[in-house]
Formats: sequence, C-alpha cells, structure tokens
Amino acid sequence: MNKDMASKYVWWGWGGLDAIYILNYIVRELLQGDFPFYTDALSALNIIEDHGGYAAVLMAFGWGLQLSVFASCVLLLRGSRWGRRLVWLQLPFRLFLLLPSASVLFIYLGSHFSRASVTFFLLVVASELAKVWSLWFFNERKLRNLDAA
Repeated sequence: MNKDMASKYVWWGWGGLDAIYILNYIVRELLQGDFPFYTDALSALNIIEDHGGYAAVLMAFGWGLQLSVFASCVLLLRGSRWGRRLVWLQLPFRLFLLLPSASVLFIYLGSHFSRASVTFFLLVVASELAKVWSLWFFNERKLRNLDAA
C-alpha cells in the first residue's frame, strides 16, 4: 500500500469512528424514546438550575465537544488539515470528559471497567494519544518528506 492511501485510511478511520459515535448516540437516544439533543438540552437546563454555575460550565464543555465531534467527523472524512487541528483542540476536552475517540471499542469495555476506574482512564488516554500520533505521523507532508529521504 502506498503512503498516500495509508494516510487517507487513517484519516477516514478516525472520521469513521466519530461518525459511529454520532450514530450510536442518536440510535441510543431514539431507542430510549428520547429526541436526540433536544431531550439532553432540557435535562441540561434542569441540571444547571439545580447545581448552578459550575454545571453550566461543564454542560458548555460537553456541548462544545459534541459539536466539535460532528465537525471533526466531516473534516477528517474529507481529509482537511483543519480536521487534524480540531483533533488537537479536542484532546484536553476528550480527556477531561472521558469521551474516547475509539468509543466503539469502549462499548464492550464498559461492561468490564467502570468509567471511574484508573484502567478506563488510561485506555482513554491511550486511544487519544494513538489518534493524535497517527494523524501526525500520517500527515501527507511528512510522508512526502519520508519518500524524499
């Protein structure tokens, strides 16, 4: 496989994982009888009313991350350089809110590890580092420089 195709597969893979996360969220909400995003917005308003300012900040981070997952999905599937930049911006928020990029793998692991366990946190960190490293390593410009060497 040539390096350009490998780069595209890595970008499509991470963009596809974001798409699967989005689809999983929508399907899960619909199966519970909820309307995706709308029901969560109502719930968020109730939580903010009960808990105040710090809950509003956490909700804002969560909603911002959700919106950025949509954007990164599209940008990575298109192979846009902005997708890689957005992944770097998402990194601290994904770690803080424990939202792994490889969320499909964590569906199975969820039955083995609680979200509060150190093992789960380390797996989230590992998946995020793998994402950032692979997008950096399979950068088209970097691959061209490797071919020239």
